[in-house]
Amino acid sequence: MKECPHCGVIIDDDLKYCPKCGIRINHDIHVKTSAKKRGAIIISVVLIGLALLIGIGIYRFFATTYLDVDQNRLSFVKSGGAVKIPIDYDGYTWGVSHCPEWLNALPHGDTLYVDAAPNLTGEERSDSVVIRSGTFKVSIPVTQNIKAGYIEVLNAKMTAEGAGQAFQIDYLTDGAAPQIILPEYCHVNSLSPGKIMLTIDRNDTGKPRTARIQLIEDEVNGNVVIEQPSDTTLESHGK
Repeated sequence: MKECPHCGVIIDDDLKYCPKCGIRINHDIHVKTSAKKRGAIIISVVLIGLALLIGIGIYRFFATTYLDVDQNRLSFVKSGGAVKIPIDYDGYTWGVSHCPEWLNALPHGDTLYVDAAPNLTGEERSDSVVIRSGTFKVSIPVTQNIKAGYIEVLNAKMTAEGAGQAFQIDYLTDGAAPQIILPEYCHVNSLSPGKIMLTIDRNDTGKPRTARIQLIEDEVNGNVVIEQPSDTTLESHGK
């Protein structure tokens, strides 16, 4: 059933003329009009939704009244490192608006995790990390050294078997890539931060020997002494 657009009487859908006033019923116009109405309703709903989202966004943006960061400055050694920075704020969200490429800044809850890569550029790094919440922002200056300050070998003196032996040297440093100087009968098998795996060959010289291994970086160094007796197996065979 539908309504006559001229006199308003209710008529059947399949009638082409109004039985009361005789006007021709244009079905196309009715359909197009309904489609326009539905389109207008959809547009109105979308616009209202956008307005609500914009309003919520503006409210959340200006909701922050303070932003405090428990860190005035970050200073990393040459080897890099990681720090945790507590963030105190009363807004809905916060984030990092600026971070240098040599840092990795990861927000998580109320804490910012900052990780610095080793500095092998030969130049001191200097930049800042910027934290923002609403209209508030805090800039934290960040620097990183270009020189190692110390190398400490944890097992500085060891004794090897005369037939040869593998060793693990453990060390601490704030550097990034120490140079290793060692005699020709010692060989480095693998390197990892704070650890050196090496092998000392069989001592077939007939007398004890001492291997001195140096770890050097910039203006600091660490030393390892490995004492090795002569291989008794070779001596017994010689007799």
